[in-house]
Amino acid sequence: MKNLKELLKKGEKRAESVMRMIDKILQEAYLVTPSPEEVRKNNELGVSFIGKDPERAVQLYFEALEKAGSDQDLQAQSLGNIGDYCRKNLGALNSAQKIFDQAGKMEISIFTRVRLMIMEAMIHSWRSENGEEDSEGILQNITMLRSAISLISKDENEKDSPEKTIQTWGFALSRLTGIISMWGTVEQGKMVIEEIKFFLPRLDQDSEKVGQLIGNMARIIMNNGSFSEAAPLLLETAVDNEAHELLPHACFTYALAAECYWKINKKRLAKKIFQLALGLEDTIKSCSNVNFAKKQIAKVRNLIEANSTF
Repeated sequence: MKNLKELLKKGEKRAESVMRMIDKILQEAYLVTPSPEEVRKNNELGVSFIGKDPERAVQLYFEALEKAGSDQDLQAQSLGNIGDYCRKNLGALNSAQKIFDQAGKMEISIFTRVRLMIMEAMIHSWRSENGEEDSEGILQNITMLRSAISLISKDENEKDSPEKTIQTWGFALSRLTGIISMWGTVEQGKMVIEEIKFFLPRLDQDSEKVGQLIGNMARIIMNNGSFSEAAPLLLETAVDNEAHELLPHACFTYALAAECYWKINKKRLAKKIFQLALGLEDTIKSCSNVNFAKKQIAKVRNLIEANSTF
């Protein structure tokens, strides 16, 4: 796709300044005393800005990298976020891969390594997320995410660091189930639903990951044609997403729920739910899978408008 190639080319051009900044910070790292708490704060704040103000987010990631000093595990945590920015916000896949390769060669913990693998995996699904059919990329993504889950789910990790293990495992599983819910096979869907059911009891039930995983499971159920089973799960997930201020996810999931209710002939309820989706439509521009979300909104709008006076 010509437009996609142009987008990638522009992304790499925009990433040149990012790569120069990384080199500059790392060259001066020995001058800085590592500050784990400052690194954590800046990275977390950067993640909170990535959807609404990406430029502010990457500046916070740079500040985190500076605060890491010569501590390679802290450096790799910040580099992972910068690489994810290059992939998600710039479309600079080659630069993102270089950053993940650089971070992966450092002396890092199992938790940092797995998080890097999770974020790197999304490079392979970028083309699919942007409208190009790329079954090989999806397979590479799923393979890497499964490797990450295999590493983090070992008994000794959960015994030694239960909270970090569950958090990282949940991150990997939510990414895996999200990919499979959109591009996976029926068999992959069945397998990952069982994995979700196995994992959910380990989570704090107030965690936003609960809603994400149930939502992904519901989308897989929906894809298999079980609309009556999927509809209430999707609606529950959308409400949960909105409560956690995950507004792009809430918008997309309300639209999915509306489609399910429409297909089981609960059309009045479907219209009401779709109005909730439309109320959040402006937020989907910050969604990493924005094209997919836009298509879902358009699909449900056309479905309802073609069959009634909206």
